[in-house]
Amino acid sequence: MDSDGHTIINLAEGSLAEQAKNISIGSHVWICSGVTILKGVYIGNHTIIAAGSIITKRIDGEHILIGGHNKILKREIDWEV
Repeated sequence: MDSDGHTIINLAEGSLAEQAKNISIGSHVWICSGVTILKGVYIGNHTIIAAGSIITKRIDGEHILIGGHNKILKREIDWEV
């Protein structure tokens, strides 16, 4: 999801408080079931995102396993079909 689904307006300033941001996913990335990826996130190449994870910030590394809340669980890994 790369937006909040609704427009949030700052009434005091008369401006938008939240806006959509892109999600960028590198090549050869495995996103397991039930993963939540919030707006503005980048996920690097050759990354595995474990089931049920919540990704809220940029994941710059490659060949890593991410789980939980942006936590690197393993490094120097890869996967194949």
